[in-house]
Amino acid sequence: MFAYSGIIAIFAPITDNLVFALMSISCLKIRRVAGLMVLLLSAISVGATDYVDYYKEYTDDPNVHIYTSYTDWTPMAQKITSGCADDYQRIRAIYQWVCENIDYDTTYSIYRADSCLQERKGVCQGYCELFYQLAKAVGVRVELVGGYSKNHVGFISSAGHMWLFAYTSKDRGIFLDPTWGAGIVNDHKFVRNDNIWTWFNVEPEWLILSHFPDNSVYQMVTPLMTMDEFRALTPANPLWRTYGLDVCELYAKARDNTLELPQFYNRGEGDFEAVDIPLRKSLKVGETYTFRIRMKADREFALMNKGERCMGREWKQEGDGVYSTEFMVRDTGQLTLSLKSKTVANYWDNVLLYGIEPPTEADWAKVERLYPLCVPDAKHVKNLDAQGWQLAGVDGRRLLGVVRKQHVKALPTIYYNEGQRLQIIEVPMNESLKIGETYTFAFRPQSGTAWAVINEGSWYKDFTEEDGVYKIEVTPQRTGTLALYVQLKGRSYLSCLEYKVSQ
Repeated sequence: MFAYSGIIAIFAPITDNLVFALMSISCLKIRRVAGLMVLLLSAISVGATDYVDYYKEYTDDPNVHIYTSYTDWTPMAQKITSGCADDYQRIRAIYQWVCENIDYDTTYSIYRADSCLQERKGVCQGYCELFYQLAKAVGVRVELVGGYSKNHVGFISSAGHMWLFAYTSKDRGIFLDPTWGAGIVNDHKFVRNDNIWTWFNVEPEWLILSHFPDNSVYQMVTPLMTMDEFRALTPANPLWRTYGLDVCELYAKARDNTLELPQFYNRGEGDFEAVDIPLRKSLKVGETYTFRIRMKADREFALMNKGERCMGREWKQEGDGVYSTEFMVRDTGQLTLSLKSKTVANYWDNVLLYGIEPPTEADWAKVERLYPLCVPDAKHVKNLDAQGWQLAGVDGRRLLGVVRKQHVKALPTIYYNEGQRLQIIEVPMNESLKIGETYTFAFRPQSGTAWAVINEGSWYKDFTEEDGVYKIEVTPQRTGTLALYVQLKGRSYLSCLEYKVSQ
Protein backbone atom coordinates (compact mmCIF):
# COMPACT_ATOMS: atom_id res chain seq x y z
CA MET A 1 0.00 0.00 0.00
CA PHE A 2 1.24 3.47 -0.90
CA ALA A 3 -0.12 6.84 0.26
CA TYR A 4 0.54 10.04 -1.66
CA SER A 5 -1.10 13.50 -1.46
CA GLY A 6 -4.12 12.18 0.42
CA ILE A 7 -4.63 9.33 -2.06
CA ILE A 8 -4.44 5.78 -0.78
CA ALA A 9 -3.38 3.30 -3.43
CA ILE A 10 -3.06 -0.48 -3.48
CA PHE A 11 -0.72 -1.86 -6.12
CA ALA A 12 -1.41 -5.48 -7.09
CA PRO A 13 -1.40 -7.76 -10.13
CA ILE A 14 -4.71 -7.56 -11.98
CA THR A 15 -6.97 -10.54 -11.31
CA ASP A 16 -10.71 -10.81 -11.79
CA ASN A 17 -11.20 -12.18 -8.29
CA LEU A 18 -9.39 -9.25 -6.71
CA VAL A 19 -11.41 -6.74 -8.71
CA PHE A 20 -14.70 -8.48 -7.93
CA ALA A 21 -13.90 -8.60 -4.21
CA LEU A 22 -13.39 -4.84 -4.15
CA MET A 23 -16.34 -3.79 -6.29
CA SER A 24 -18.61 -3.15 -3.31
CA ILE A 25 -16.45 -0.27 -2.06
CA SER A 26 -18.20 2.98 -3.02
CA CYS A 27 -16.16 5.55 -4.96
CA LEU A 28 -13.43 3.00 -5.70
CA LYS A 29 -11.53 3.75 -8.90
CA ILE A 30 -9.34 1.38 -10.91
CA ARG A 31 -6.35 2.73 -12.80
CA ARG A 32 -4.43 0.42 -15.11
CA VAL A 33 -0.70 1.11 -15.02
CA ALA A 34 1.87 -1.22 -16.57
CA GLY A 35 -0.08 -4.39 -15.83
CA LEU A 36 -0.83 -3.42 -12.22
CA MET A 37 -4.12 -2.40 -10.75
CA VAL A 38 -4.17 0.81 -8.71
CA LEU A 39 -7.21 1.32 -6.53
CA LEU A 40 -7.69 5.01 -5.76
CA LEU A 41 -9.98 6.54 -3.17
CA SER A 42 -10.21 9.83 -5.06
CA ALA A 43 -11.17 11.10 -8.49
CA ILE A 44 -8.59 10.78 -11.28
CA SER A 45 -8.31 13.03 -14.32
CA VAL A 46 -8.89 11.24 -17.59
CA GLY A 47 -6.25 11.42 -20.30
CA ALA A 48 -5.83 9.73 -23.65
CA THR A 49 -3.78 6.80 -22.31
CA ASP A 50 -4.17 7.11 -18.53
CA TYR A 51 -7.72 6.29 -17.56
CA VAL A 52 -10.15 4.89 -15.01
CA ASP A 53 -12.25 1.83 -15.83
CA TYR A 54 -14.82 -0.24 -13.95
CA TYR A 55 -15.32 -3.97 -13.47
CA LYS A 56 -18.36 -5.54 -15.12
CA GLU A 57 -19.01 -8.92 -16.67
CA TYR A 58 -20.13 -8.62 -20.29
CA THR A 59 -23.88 -9.14 -20.65
CA ASP A 60 -26.10 -7.36 -23.18
CA ASP A 61 -29.00 -5.62 -21.48
CA PRO A 62 -32.04 -7.69 -22.57
CA ASN A 63 -34.28 -4.65 -22.06
CA VAL A 64 -32.59 -2.69 -24.88
CA HIS A 65 -33.52 -3.41 -28.51
CA ILE A 66 -31.04 -2.50 -31.25
CA TYR A 67 -32.43 -1.91 -34.74
CA THR A 68 -31.02 -3.95 -37.60
CA SER A 69 -28.45 -2.00 -39.62
CA TYR A 70 -27.84 -2.38 -43.36
CA THR A 71 -24.69 -0.23 -43.48
CA ASP A 72 -21.12 -1.48 -43.85
CA TRP A 73 -19.58 0.37 -40.92
CA THR A 74 -16.05 -1.03 -41.17
CA PRO A 75 -14.43 1.51 -43.57
CA MET A 76 -15.77 4.48 -41.65
CA ALA A 77 -14.97 3.03 -38.23
CA GLN A 78 -11.43 2.15 -39.30
CA LYS A 79 -10.87 5.67 -40.59
CA ILE A 80 -12.15 7.24 -37.35
CA THR A 81 -9.97 4.97 -35.19
CA SER A 82 -6.88 5.07 -37.40
CA GLY A 83 -3.79 5.28 -35.19
CA CYS A 84 -5.56 4.09 -32.03
CA ALA A 85 -3.49 1.63 -30.02
CA ASP A 86 -6.17 0.07 -27.79
CA ASP A 87 -9.91 -0.15 -27.24
CA TYR A 88 -9.95 2.84 -24.89
CA GLN A 89 -8.47 5.05 -27.59
CA ARG A 90 -10.94 3.65 -30.14
CA ILE A 91 -13.84 4.43 -27.79
CA ARG A 92 -12.51 7.94 -27.29
CA ALA A 93 -12.07 8.55 -31.03
CA ILE A 94 -15.57 7.32 -31.90
CA TYR A 95 -17.09 9.35 -29.05
CA GLN A 96 -15.34 12.49 -30.29
CA TRP A 97 -16.49 11.93 -33.87
CA VAL A 98 -20.10 11.34 -32.86
CA CYS A 99 -20.21 14.36 -30.52
CA GLU A 100 -18.67 16.67 -33.11
CA ASN A 101 -20.67 15.51 -36.13
CA ILE A 102 -24.16 14.53 -34.96
CA ASP A 103 -26.83 17.07 -34.00
CA TYR A 104 -29.75 16.31 -31.73
CA ASP A 105 -32.95 15.61 -33.65
CA THR A 106 -35.47 18.16 -32.40
CA THR A 107 -38.24 16.40 -34.34
CA TYR A 108 -37.65 13.35 -32.09
CA SER A 109 -37.99 10.89 -34.97
CA ILE A 110 -34.53 9.46 -35.73
CA TYR A 111 -33.70 6.40 -33.65
CA ARG A 112 -31.69 4.10 -35.95
CA ALA A 113 -27.97 4.22 -36.60
CA ASP A 114 -28.39 4.19 -40.39
CA SER A 115 -30.70 7.21 -40.53
CA CYS A 116 -28.71 8.96 -37.80
CA LEU A 117 -25.61 8.76 -39.97
CA GLN A 118 -27.45 9.75 -43.12
CA GLU A 119 -29.20 12.77 -41.56
CA ARG A 120 -26.31 13.62 -39.23
CA LYS A 121 -28.77 13.89 -36.35
CA GLY A 122 -30.75 11.69 -33.98
CA VAL A 123 -32.28 11.32 -30.53
CA CYS A 124 -30.37 9.62 -27.72
CA GLN A 125 -31.04 6.14 -29.09
CA GLY A 126 -29.79 7.27 -32.49
CA TYR A 127 -26.55 8.56 -30.95
CA CYS A 128 -26.06 5.34 -28.99
CA GLU A 129 -26.88 2.96 -31.85
CA LEU A 130 -24.55 4.88 -34.17
CA PHE A 131 -21.78 4.61 -31.58
CA TYR A 132 -22.57 0.92 -31.08
CA GLN A 133 -22.30 0.10 -34.80
CA LEU A 134 -19.05 2.03 -35.27
CA ALA A 135 -17.50 0.40 -32.20
CA LYS A 136 -18.67 -3.08 -33.18
CA ALA A 137 -17.04 -2.65 -36.60
CA VAL A 138 -13.59 -2.29 -34.97
CA GLY A 139 -14.11 -5.00 -32.36
CA VAL A 140 -15.11 -2.87 -29.37
CA ARG A 141 -17.93 -4.28 -27.26
CA VAL A 142 -20.61 -1.82 -26.21
CA GLU A 143 -23.77 -2.13 -24.14
CA LEU A 144 -26.67 0.27 -24.53
CA VAL A 145 -28.07 1.37 -21.18
CA GLY A 146 -31.72 2.40 -21.00
CA GLY A 147 -33.28 4.37 -18.18
CA TYR A 148 -34.25 7.87 -17.12
CA SER A 149 -32.34 11.12 -16.90
CA LYS A 150 -32.74 14.23 -14.76
CA ASN A 151 -31.54 17.57 -16.12
CA HIS A 152 -29.90 20.37 -14.14
CA VAL A 153 -33.25 21.84 -13.10
CA GLY A 154 -34.63 18.47 -11.93
CA PHE A 155 -36.87 17.56 -14.88
CA ILE A 156 -37.23 13.82 -15.54
CA SER A 157 -38.60 12.99 -18.98
CA SER A 158 -41.15 10.19 -19.14
CA ALA A 159 -39.74 9.28 -22.59
CA GLY A 160 -36.60 7.91 -20.97
CA HIS A 161 -32.98 8.20 -22.00
CA MET A 162 -30.13 6.04 -23.30
CA TRP A 163 -26.39 6.03 -22.70
CA LEU A 164 -23.50 3.55 -23.04
CA PHE A 165 -21.09 1.24 -21.28
CA ALA A 166 -18.08 0.50 -23.52
CA TYR A 167 -15.54 -2.21 -22.72
CA THR A 168 -11.88 -1.23 -22.59
CA SER A 169 -10.86 -4.86 -21.97
CA LYS A 170 -12.42 -8.22 -21.11
CA ASP A 171 -14.46 -7.30 -18.03
CA ARG A 172 -13.77 -3.61 -17.58
CA GLY A 173 -15.19 -0.55 -19.23
CA ILE A 174 -16.34 3.04 -18.98
CA PHE A 175 -19.60 4.98 -19.05
CA LEU A 176 -20.29 7.65 -21.65
CA ASP A 177 -23.24 9.67 -22.89
CA PRO A 178 -22.59 11.01 -26.41
CA THR A 179 -25.99 12.70 -26.54
CA TRP A 180 -25.30 14.92 -23.53
CA GLY A 181 -21.67 15.25 -24.59
CA ALA A 182 -22.65 16.61 -28.02
CA GLY A 183 -24.73 19.53 -26.81
CA ILE A 184 -28.04 20.82 -25.52
CA VAL A 185 -31.41 21.83 -26.95
CA ASN A 186 -32.24 25.47 -26.28
CA ASP A 187 -35.59 26.84 -27.46
CA HIS A 188 -36.01 23.85 -29.83
CA LYS A 189 -32.56 24.47 -31.36
CA PHE A 190 -29.51 22.25 -30.94
CA VAL A 191 -26.43 24.00 -29.49
CA ARG A 192 -23.16 22.05 -29.62
CA ASN A 193 -21.01 21.95 -26.49
CA ASP A 194 -17.60 23.61 -26.52
CA ASN A 195 -16.44 20.90 -24.12
CA ILE A 196 -17.64 17.43 -25.14
CA TRP A 197 -15.66 15.53 -22.50
CA THR A 198 -17.87 16.15 -19.46
CA TRP A 199 -19.86 13.02 -20.33
CA PHE A 200 -16.97 10.77 -21.35
CA ASN A 201 -15.60 8.16 -18.92
CA VAL A 202 -18.11 9.23 -16.31
CA GLU A 203 -17.74 7.98 -12.75
CA PRO A 204 -20.72 5.84 -11.60
CA GLU A 205 -21.09 8.13 -8.57
CA TRP A 206 -21.46 11.13 -10.85
CA LEU A 207 -23.63 9.37 -13.44
CA ILE A 208 -26.22 8.16 -10.92
CA LEU A 209 -26.95 11.76 -9.92
CA SER A 210 -28.54 12.34 -13.34
CA HIS A 211 -28.88 8.91 -15.04
CA PHE A 212 -31.04 6.16 -13.50
CA PRO A 213 -30.70 2.83 -15.37
CA ASP A 214 -33.57 0.36 -15.73
CA ASN A 215 -31.07 -2.42 -14.98
CA SER A 216 -29.44 -1.88 -11.57
CA VAL A 217 -26.29 -3.65 -12.80
CA TYR A 218 -25.34 -0.33 -14.38
CA GLN A 219 -25.61 1.67 -11.15
CA MET A 220 -22.28 0.41 -9.77
CA VAL A 221 -22.86 2.20 -6.44
CA THR A 222 -23.42 0.80 -2.98
CA PRO A 223 -26.08 0.74 -1.69
CA LEU A 224 -28.21 0.64 -4.82
CA MET A 225 -30.41 3.68 -5.38
CA THR A 226 -34.18 3.49 -5.70
CA MET A 227 -36.18 5.49 -8.22
CA ASP A 228 -37.81 7.44 -5.39
CA GLU A 229 -34.39 8.40 -4.06
CA PHE A 230 -33.28 9.39 -7.56
CA ARG A 231 -36.29 11.66 -7.95
CA ALA A 232 -35.50 13.36 -4.62
CA LEU A 233 -31.82 14.03 -5.42
CA THR A 234 -30.60 17.58 -5.83
CA PRO A 235 -30.29 18.12 -9.61
CA ALA A 236 -26.67 17.79 -10.77
CA ASN A 237 -25.02 20.60 -12.70
CA PRO A 238 -22.49 19.39 -15.34
CA LEU A 239 -20.28 22.33 -14.38
CA TRP A 240 -19.57 20.64 -11.05
CA ARG A 241 -17.55 18.00 -12.86
CA THR A 242 -16.19 20.41 -15.47
CA TYR A 243 -14.78 22.60 -12.70
CA GLY A 244 -13.15 19.63 -10.98
CA LEU A 245 -15.27 19.13 -7.86
CA ASP A 246 -14.71 15.84 -6.06
CA VAL A 247 -17.32 13.49 -7.51
CA CYS A 248 -17.29 11.10 -4.57
CA GLU A 249 -17.84 13.92 -2.09
CA LEU A 250 -20.77 15.24 -4.12
CA TYR A 251 -22.23 11.74 -4.36
CA ALA A 252 -21.93 11.16 -0.60
CA LYS A 253 -23.60 14.48 0.19
CA ALA A 254 -26.37 13.77 -2.33
CA ARG A 255 -27.08 10.37 -0.76
CA ASP A 256 -27.39 11.81 2.75
CA ASN A 257 -29.38 14.86 1.58
CA THR A 258 -26.74 17.42 2.58
CA LEU A 259 -25.74 18.54 -0.93
CA GLU A 260 -25.91 22.33 -1.13
CA LEU A 261 -23.62 24.17 -3.52
CA PRO A 262 -23.15 27.72 -4.80
CA GLN A 263 -24.44 28.73 -8.20
CA PHE A 264 -22.04 27.86 -11.03
CA TYR A 265 -21.66 29.76 -14.29
CA ASN A 266 -20.01 28.54 -17.49
CA ARG A 267 -17.80 31.59 -18.15
CA GLY A 268 -14.82 29.80 -16.61
CA GLU A 269 -14.93 26.58 -18.66
CA GLY A 270 -11.44 25.57 -19.73
CA ASP A 271 -9.84 28.37 -17.70
CA PHE A 272 -10.67 27.52 -14.09
CA GLU A 273 -10.77 24.54 -11.75
CA ALA A 274 -12.03 24.43 -8.16
CA VAL A 275 -9.42 22.62 -6.07
CA ASP A 276 -10.94 23.38 -2.66
CA ILE A 277 -13.94 25.65 -2.17
CA PRO A 278 -16.74 25.84 0.40
CA LEU A 279 -19.28 23.20 -0.62
CA ARG A 280 -22.31 25.08 0.59
CA LYS A 281 -24.99 27.31 -0.86
CA SER A 282 -24.53 30.27 1.46
CA LEU A 283 -21.80 31.67 3.69
CA LYS A 284 -21.79 33.48 7.06
CA VAL A 285 -20.62 36.99 7.80
CA GLY A 286 -17.58 36.89 10.09
CA GLU A 287 -16.51 33.39 9.06
CA THR A 288 -13.27 32.73 7.17
CA TYR A 289 -13.30 30.30 4.24
CA THR A 290 -10.54 28.63 2.25
CA PHE A 291 -10.51 29.02 -1.52
CA ARG A 292 -8.01 27.07 -3.64
CA ILE A 293 -8.32 27.22 -7.40
CA ARG A 294 -6.25 26.26 -10.43
CA MET A 295 -6.04 28.77 -13.24
CA LYS A 296 -5.52 27.17 -16.65
CA ALA A 297 -5.49 30.46 -18.55
CA ASP A 298 -3.99 33.90 -18.03
CA ARG A 299 -7.07 35.68 -16.68
CA GLU A 300 -7.40 38.02 -13.72
CA PHE A 301 -9.55 36.65 -10.92
CA ALA A 302 -10.98 37.92 -7.64
CA LEU A 303 -13.32 37.21 -4.76
CA MET A 304 -15.96 39.94 -4.52
CA ASN A 305 -18.17 40.60 -1.50
CA LYS A 306 -20.00 43.80 -2.42
CA GLY A 307 -17.33 46.50 -2.13
CA GLU A 308 -14.75 44.17 -0.60
CA ARG A 309 -12.40 42.45 -3.04
CA CYS A 310 -9.55 39.99 -2.80
CA MET A 311 -7.71 40.27 -6.11
CA GLY A 312 -5.79 37.36 -7.58
CA ARG A 313 -2.44 39.12 -7.03
CA GLU A 314 -3.14 38.95 -3.28
CA TRP A 315 -3.60 35.16 -3.31
CA LYS A 316 -0.80 32.76 -2.41
CA GLN A 317 0.78 30.98 -5.38
CA GLU A 318 1.30 27.28 -4.65
CA GLY A 319 2.64 26.23 -8.05
CA ASP A 320 1.12 24.27 -10.94
CA GLY A 321 -1.34 27.11 -11.48
CA VAL A 322 -2.86 26.74 -7.99
CA TYR A 323 -3.72 29.84 -5.95
CA SER A 324 -5.15 29.95 -2.42
CA THR A 325 -6.53 32.49 0.02
CA GLU A 326 -8.34 32.69 3.36
CA PHE A 327 -11.23 35.11 3.04
CA MET A 328 -13.49 36.47 5.78
CA VAL A 329 -16.99 37.34 4.63
CA ARG A 330 -17.54 40.91 5.79
CA ASP A 331 -20.65 42.14 4.02
CA THR A 332 -24.18 41.01 3.22
CA GLY A 333 -25.68 40.24 -0.19
CA GLN A 334 -23.50 37.75 -2.03
CA LEU A 335 -19.94 36.62 -2.59
CA THR A 336 -18.68 35.75 -6.05
CA LEU A 337 -15.56 34.25 -7.52
CA SER A 338 -15.15 36.11 -10.79
CA LEU A 339 -12.82 36.13 -13.79
CA LYS A 340 -11.99 39.20 -15.87
CA SER A 341 -14.04 39.07 -19.07
CA LYS A 342 -12.28 38.00 -22.25
CA THR A 343 -14.54 40.10 -24.47
CA VAL A 344 -15.95 43.06 -22.50
CA ALA A 345 -13.59 45.69 -21.11
CA ASN A 346 -13.71 46.28 -17.35
CA TYR A 347 -16.29 43.53 -16.89
CA TRP A 348 -16.07 40.50 -14.61
CA ASP A 349 -17.67 37.12 -15.32
CA ASN A 350 -19.09 35.32 -12.30
CA VAL A 351 -17.98 31.70 -12.02
CA LEU A 352 -19.28 30.94 -8.51
CA LEU A 353 -21.93 32.77 -6.51
CA TYR A 354 -22.70 32.26 -2.82
CA GLY A 355 -25.58 33.73 -0.88
CA ILE A 356 -24.90 35.34 2.51
CA GLU A 357 -26.91 34.32 5.55
CA PRO A 358 -28.53 37.15 7.58
CA PRO A 359 -25.83 38.23 10.08
CA THR A 360 -26.25 38.46 13.84
CA GLU A 361 -24.59 40.94 16.22
CA ALA A 362 -22.09 38.22 17.10
CA ASP A 363 -21.22 37.85 13.41
CA TRP A 364 -20.52 41.59 13.07
CA ALA A 365 -18.40 41.47 16.23
CA LYS A 366 -16.12 38.95 14.51
CA VAL A 367 -15.81 41.27 11.51
CA GLU A 368 -15.04 44.29 13.69
CA ARG A 369 -12.06 42.59 15.33
CA LEU A 370 -10.26 42.38 11.96
CA TYR A 371 -12.09 44.82 9.67
CA PRO A 372 -13.60 47.60 11.83
CA LEU A 373 -14.61 49.73 8.83
CA CYS A 374 -16.73 46.91 7.36
CA VAL A 375 -19.37 46.95 10.11
CA PRO A 376 -22.73 48.69 9.54
CA ASP A 377 -21.84 51.66 11.80
CA ALA A 378 -19.03 52.53 9.39
CA LYS A 379 -20.57 51.41 6.10
CA HIS A 380 -23.24 54.14 6.12
CA VAL A 381 -20.69 56.94 6.59
CA LYS A 382 -20.11 59.12 3.53
CA ASN A 383 -16.51 59.65 2.27
CA LEU A 384 -15.22 56.61 4.13
CA ASP A 385 -11.90 56.29 2.30
CA ALA A 386 -10.11 53.74 4.47
CA GLN A 387 -6.87 53.91 2.47
CA GLY A 388 -6.69 57.70 2.63
CA TRP A 389 -7.29 57.86 6.36
CA GLN A 390 -4.80 55.03 6.94
CA LEU A 391 -2.13 57.02 5.04
CA ALA A 392 -3.00 60.01 7.24
CA GLY A 393 -2.36 57.95 10.40
CA VAL A 394 -5.98 57.25 11.31
CA ASP A 395 -6.45 53.49 11.38
CA GLY A 396 -9.78 51.74 11.05
CA ARG A 397 -10.31 51.14 14.76
CA ARG A 398 -9.63 54.78 15.62
CA LEU A 399 -11.85 55.98 12.79
CA LEU A 400 -14.73 53.74 13.86
CA GLY A 401 -14.38 55.04 17.42
CA VAL A 402 -14.65 58.63 16.19
CA VAL A 403 -17.65 57.77 14.00
CA ARG A 404 -19.50 56.22 16.92
CA LYS A 405 -18.53 58.81 19.55
CA GLN A 406 -19.27 61.86 17.39
CA HIS A 407 -22.21 60.31 15.52
CA VAL A 408 -20.50 61.09 12.24
CA LYS A 409 -22.68 60.81 9.12
CA ALA A 410 -20.14 62.11 6.63
CA LEU A 411 -16.37 62.47 6.90
CA PRO A 412 -14.44 65.24 5.20
CA THR A 413 -13.15 64.30 1.77
CA ILE A 414 -9.49 63.29 1.96
CA TYR A 415 -7.09 63.64 -0.99
CA TYR A 416 -3.75 61.94 -1.40
CA ASN A 417 -3.32 60.86 -5.02
CA GLU A 418 -0.97 63.70 -6.01
CA GLY A 419 1.51 63.41 -3.17
CA GLN A 420 -0.38 65.19 -0.39
CA ARG A 421 0.86 63.59 2.82
CA LEU A 422 0.25 64.39 6.49
CA GLN A 423 -0.16 62.58 9.79
CA ILE A 424 -3.34 63.79 11.48
CA ILE A 425 -3.18 64.68 15.17
CA GLU A 426 -6.50 66.51 15.47
CA VAL A 427 -8.96 67.75 12.80
CA PRO A 428 -12.75 68.08 12.60
CA MET A 429 -14.09 64.65 11.62
CA ASN A 430 -17.53 65.78 10.46
CA GLU A 431 -17.79 66.99 6.90
CA SER A 432 -20.20 69.75 7.95
CA LEU A 433 -18.84 72.81 9.74
CA LYS A 434 -20.74 75.83 11.11
CA ILE A 435 -20.08 79.53 10.62
CA GLY A 436 -18.83 81.12 13.82
CA GLU A 437 -17.61 77.91 15.46
CA THR A 438 -13.90 77.38 16.04
CA TYR A 439 -12.11 74.25 14.83
CA THR A 440 -8.60 72.93 15.53
CA PHE A 441 -6.32 71.55 12.83
CA ALA A 442 -3.19 69.80 14.11
CA PHE A 443 -1.00 67.57 11.93
CA ARG A 444 2.54 66.52 11.17
CA PRO A 445 3.45 67.42 7.55
CA GLN A 446 5.09 64.72 5.43
CA SER A 447 5.21 66.65 2.17
CA GLY A 448 4.99 70.22 0.89
CA THR A 449 6.65 73.56 1.54
CA ALA A 450 3.67 75.56 2.81
CA TRP A 451 0.24 74.94 4.33
CA ALA A 452 -3.00 76.91 4.55
CA VAL A 453 -6.66 76.64 5.46
CA ILE A 454 -8.87 78.40 2.90
CA ASN A 455 -12.55 79.28 3.39
CA GLU A 456 -14.04 80.70 0.18
CA GLY A 457 -11.11 83.06 -0.49
CA SER A 458 -10.20 83.69 3.17
CA TRP A 459 -6.72 82.34 3.95
CA TYR A 460 -5.53 81.13 7.35
CA LYS A 461 -1.75 80.54 7.55
CA ASP A 462 -0.81 81.45 11.12
CA PHE A 463 0.27 77.94 12.15
CA THR A 464 2.19 77.30 15.32
CA GLU A 465 4.86 74.59 15.20
CA GLU A 466 6.11 72.43 18.06
CA ASP A 467 8.09 69.20 17.70
CA GLY A 468 7.16 69.02 14.04
CA VAL A 469 3.40 69.40 14.67
CA TYR A 470 1.63 72.24 12.88
CA LYS A 471 -1.44 73.66 14.63
CA ILE A 472 -4.02 76.32 13.82
CA GLU A 473 -7.49 77.28 15.01
CA VAL A 474 -9.96 78.44 12.37
CA THR A 475 -13.40 80.05 12.67
CA PRO A 476 -15.21 79.88 9.29
CA GLN A 477 -16.92 83.11 8.22
CA ARG A 478 -18.39 82.12 4.87
CA THR A 479 -20.69 79.34 3.71
CA GLY A 480 -19.41 77.00 1.01
CA THR A 481 -16.11 75.15 1.13
CA LEU A 482 -13.32 75.07 3.68
CA ALA A 483 -10.22 73.03 2.92
CA LEU A 484 -6.75 72.33 4.26
CA TYR A 485 -4.21 72.86 1.48
CA VAL A 486 -0.56 71.99 0.95
CA GLN A 487 1.85 73.56 -1.55
CA LEU A 488 4.15 70.98 -3.11
CA LYS A 489 7.53 72.05 -4.42
CA GLY A 490 7.19 73.80 -7.78
CA ARG A 491 3.42 73.43 -7.80
CA SER A 492 0.29 75.27 -6.71
CA TYR A 493 -1.71 74.49 -3.59
CA LEU A 494 -3.49 71.10 -3.48
CA SER A 495 -6.42 70.16 -1.25
CA CYS A 496 -5.81 67.59 1.51
CA LEU A 497 -9.08 67.76 3.48
CA GLU A 498 -12.29 69.38 2.29
CA TYR A 499 -15.35 70.42 4.35
CA LYS A 500 -18.73 72.05 3.77
CA VAL A 501 -19.61 75.17 5.76
CA SER A 502 -23.20 76.14 6.51
CA GLN A 503 -25.06 78.59 8.78
